[in-house]
Amino acid sequence: MCLVKRQNAVIVYERVKDLQAKIQALQVEIQGKDRQTQEVEAQLKLRAEQQDQTRSQREYDTIQLQIEMDKKKFDRLSEETLTALETLDRFQAEVKEQTLIFQKARQAFEQEKASFTQLEQQLTSELKTAQQKLAEQEKGLPRQLIAHYELARRTYHGEDAFATIQDEQYCSGCNCSLPPQTIAQVQVSAAGSCPRCRRLLYNPRALR
Repeated sequence: MCLVKRQNAVIVYERVKDLQAKIQALQVEIQGKDRQTQEVEAQLKLRAEQQDQTRSQREYDTIQLQIEMDKKKFDRLSEETLTALETLDRFQAEVKEQTLIFQKARQAFEQEKASFTQLEQQLTSELKTAQQKLAEQEKGLPRQLIAHYELARRTYHGEDAFATIQDEQYCSGCNCSLPPQTIAQVQVSAAGSCPRCRRLLYNPRALR
């Protein structure tokens, strides 16, 4: 769950970065269109002045045609600028929304991370306590028995390290026939080891 929240936060962060890049590009585009609009306005003003000074209808009509073309260009630039501004507003609103989502996701991740850290510390403390208790209990056991147990635990990675005597002659771990002296040892001391699989043998009856 903690990893999922972190991945979600990363996705939102990447989306915000993408939006910020698009916003920057739009701002440059809007500035460029604004400059072009100002140039067209200046051109329209100049042509209007030229038109007032014309001496012939033909010259007047030629300037009028240029004015109409400039007005169309002005209208097109105004419409494109308006569209870009609307898109810019939408991107900026989404950035605010995604930033809020990112902050909440990061906060949730940090809280869950702190919870896991606390749990890890608790488990580490409990493990240390258990190891101390085990060490105290092992003090009363024969060293040979502890050595057999450690060997079996390492061999089987802590799993299935113990076995019982089945039918009074077989190892329950590997089904190997046990030597009589091993069986006798287990019956006397309640523990021993299988010579074949090295599992720690014990006599359940002797432990009752």
